[in-house]
Amino acid sequence: MTEDFFNKSRWWKPVSPLNVIEEILENFGLVKLMQEVKDDEILSGDDAYSYYQSLKLENVD
Repeated sequence: MTEDFFNKSRWWKPVSPLNVIEEILENFGLVKLMQEVKDDEILSGDDAYSYYQSLKLENVD
């Protein structure tokens, strides 16, 4: 495919450099969060739900 094809194509839209930077930062943040919790205890579905409910109750003003 040539550059001319992409320039004339209706579906081709140039990507804004800001969109690229935003995606890189989001991916970096996600990787950091995943690394941060990789050694945390894995909960069953019921335990995870109970834990989530307790967090919600703690954060009620």
